[in-house]
Amino acid sequence: MTSSGATRLTRASRNVSKRGGPSLSPGLSAELAALPTAKSGSLRRFAEYLAESRDDRQENIAGIVERLKSMERGELRLWDALAIAQSVATLKATPQDQRFDILFLNIADHLHALGTSQMSPRTLIDTLCLFEVLNIRPKALYVDVMHQLVRQTTAMYPDELTGLLVTMARIGLSSPAMLDRIAASIRHSQLQNIRYLHGCELVGAMAALGYDNSAFYTALDNRMKMCAEMMPVEEVWDTVKYLPSLQYSWKPYERSIWDELSRRTSKFYNELHVDEVSDPVSFMQFLRLHKRLDKRFMSAMAAWARVAVYRPTSRTSRRPTARELALIVDYCQE
Repeated sequence: MTSSGATRLTRASRNVSKRGGPSLSPGLSAELAALPTAKSGSLRRFAEYLAESRDDRQENIAGIVERLKSMERGELRLWDALAIAQSVATLKATPQDQRFDILFLNIADHLHALGTSQMSPRTLIDTLCLFEVLNIRPKALYVDVMHQLVRQTTAMYPDELTGLLVTMARIGLSSPAMLDRIAASIRHSQLQNIRYLHGCELVGAMAALGYDNSAFYTALDNRMKMCAEMMPVEEVWDTVKYLPSLQYSWKPYERSIWDELSRRTSKFYNELHVDEVSDPVSFMQFLRLHKRLDKRFMSAMAAWARVAVYRPTSRTSRRPTARELALIVDYCQE
């Protein structure tokens, strides 16, 4: 065999041996070699590589732990610390796997040293979720996170308040003082910003946590009633479609918004009402699926079809197809 043929064979064998496992860029290989002095970003990339390659060898985890111990306060960035913990968490074989607990505790020490005051509400909630999933509750970090969450409740947006309460309900973390603070923030500063879906989740999570302040529930009841009455029919439809995906909800609010949708559609009597919906045919099929079609609505759909069939297709409207027209006729005859 010639020397050039041997060279080609060697290169081919080298490529085949690497094909089954993850490949490292030259830059990342250098970072892994310099792990004892790795910077914050390099340490994060190393942890992400371990997660991607499912490499849970103890010497690699020990290398990260030793580097975490040698880092000065503030040397490990906030986002890198969370990313390292999230990456290594994917290597746990079972929720009870404790092989990486020393690493998670070191991450908690760094997060505590960084201080929670620079964390946004969403980051605080993510931190709380992360350590609950890991089944670890570092006392110093938890005290700081909970204290900061209480302080920030008055400045949180409705979706952040909802996320916090849903998280607390999911992990069973019921703090009466914190619930009182959140309820007061909702009633006095955030009530006008609460949307219908927010209300469903807020009340569902509060009920799951055992909160029983009647003034809070009365304020939310009044707000939800006003929201349902003021929403356009398209938003009512969107709300109803999203209800099954909520982690926590409140059945009376769900029944109320369904009743509101039926009340709106029962008042449709011409094509102008049907034009309030972005996709009338899909809306019709949705109502039929949930057994909420009535004769008045189908009469309005027939009137809409007679007009819409002559409209040119544009960005805001679409001419119904022959199949859709046949579908409307079939539903009218049922």
